[in-house]
Amino acid sequence: ASDIMEQHERAVLLGTALSLTSDPIRALRALDLAVKKSPNGGHNPEILEVRAVALSRAGRHGDASTAWLAVGRQVEGESRALALEHAAREALKGDHSLAVMGIYATAQKEGFGNRIANMNLEAKIRLGIATETDGYSLHQRLNRAIEMYNRREHKLAVEAMRPLFVRRSELTAPQRQELAMAFAKSLNAENLAQDAIETLRVQATETELERQRREIYQLAAEIHESNDNLIAAIEALKGNL
Repeated sequence: ASDIMEQHERAVLLGTALSLTSDPIRALRALDLAVKKSPNGGHNPEILEVRAVALSRAGRHGDASTAWLAVGRQVEGESRALALEHAAREALKGDHSLAVMGIYATAQKEGFGNRIANMNLEAKIRLGIATETDGYSLHQRLNRAIEMYNRREHKLAVEAMRPLFVRRSELTAPQRQELAMAFAKSLNAENLAQDAIETLRVQATETELERQRREIYQLAAEIHESNDNLIAAIEALKGNL
């Protein structure tokens, strides 16, 4: 029995180490071995948590969300609240908006819905059912989108910023510039370079500040250069978008 437990512990440690590196697939294989050696089988919270991390790193966000929900069923208190928070975040990354809303409803009943409220609102926005009456103002949406950009969650940032850019006239001049720059960078990160340049072109024509235009031209040049278009990069530095 002690040998089996030792093998279980080694497998969990290996899975944990691998899940934190660039080899999540090997991590999942190690965790499968840990399940076989575990007295609790696949219901061990420690294994479930590491599996959730590995699945997320493998880009399987829906499965990662399910794994975090499984963790939540095995724990209580703060650990359960944290597990549901992780589950909602992974569901959002996987674009499972209805799942996010379901997790939020559960969290709300248990008294910690505030921890998932922003993700629930984001899910409602994606589904087209969120309104200003939800308490999610345009400025709050902008802050949320910028947070996504800062976390390099560019796909989410693009989805959040696109409707904001349409409503840019409702923002202040500094906010419009911040939005345009972050939106363009996220678009480029998602291999939408032409959309990024068009966003910058629109902002350049609308801003009245020369300093902001210089920032725009510099970013446009960097985007062109990152896509191996050196001629266009040179033209952008001259103010030609």
